[in-house]
Amino acid sequence: MTESNRPPIYTVLSQLVGWTLDRTADIPKNARFTFGQRIDNLTLDALQMAVAAIHARGSAEKLP
Repeated sequence: MTESNRPPIYTVLSQLVGWTLDRTADIPKNARFTFGQRIDNLTLDALQMAVAAIHARGSAEKLP
């Protein structure tokens, strides 16, 4: 997938994941592994679901 034809949702979510990982790294250690990890996992899950939807749409378009 070239950068010019990436779906906007993929671009936004990948930027959000990077931003979120940067912010949760600044959370104090006693909360980072509970609260921070939950936030990180939720954003990564959203990106993973978007990628799965993009690929499902691409394979559906190839069907006769």
